[in-house]
Amino acid sequence: MNLDRKREAELFYEKAVEQHKEHKKEQAIGNIERSIKINQEIENIQGLAETIYYKGIIFHETSHDVEKALNFFEEALLLFRKINDEKGIGKALYNIGWTYRDKGELDKALKYTRENLTLQEKLDDNDRIAWAHVSIGWVYTAQKEYDLAEDEYQKSIEIFKERKDEKGLAFALRFQATSWKHRVEYQIALKYFQECLRLFNKLGNKWQAAITLNEIAEIYESKEEIGKAIEFYEQMHAICEEIERTNAIVNILEHLAKLYEKTKDLKKAEEYLTRLRALKK
Repeated sequence: MNLDRKREAELFYEKAVEQHKEHKKEQAIGNIERSIKINQEIENIQGLAETIYYKGIIFHETSHDVEKALNFFEEALLLFRKINDEKGIGKALYNIGWTYRDKGELDKALKYTRENLTLQEKLDDNDRIAWAHVSIGWVYTAQKEYDLAEDEYQKSIEIFKERKDEKGLAFALRFQATSWKHRVEYQIALKYFQECLRLFNKLGNKWQAAITLNEIAEIYESKEEIGKAIEFYEQMHAICEEIERTNAIVNILEHLAKLYEKTKDLKKAEEYLTRLRALKK
């Protein structure tokens, strides 16, 4: 294998990862495709599997194109199996299961998420075991098997607490809270959302804090507690302005304009409508 070309492929891959984190989708895809091409030419199956897998991540997370993402994850899985890379197999299984869940094909989602859990238990990888329980719980939530979902979330939470993994714990709590939200058990959901919000704030993860604020605001909006809903949408709006999440800002402004109309504060409602029209130009 040509080591210089292998390193060239790695550099394109690393650049794609950075661009993906910066939400530069087209640039990230361009560099990941360059890395794939080189890995194909030098017959580097490990590198090829990793780059095709990451292309799936880009399509899933950035453009939400689940069909393309699924194709890339399945292609990567075949390559990881070819070289018996069990860690690679596990992460491909995890993402295939998650993507089938997004597609609404829940039986397939459960099949792959359970297969991943079995593999992670064999590898004794507690971090991935915890995330496997989260993914299974999320499928059960979609199936409205809420008690089964709660069992899975609790298993993941116990592992994250034992590992002192506050990031994993925050995400697990949010999935757990969302499950309770679907059950219309709003007080329980709010308790878990508030705890994961505290953790995301502690971790300095502003975008995840904003997403959690949105969940809390939606509950108060559903409960017709308009003042509380406005309070949390306003907090989310401030964060999204700071981190320049325009799409999220549009959604928040729509909610705030509507809520202020309900309170008969037409001046404030018009203020948000004006901002909304300016963003949509």
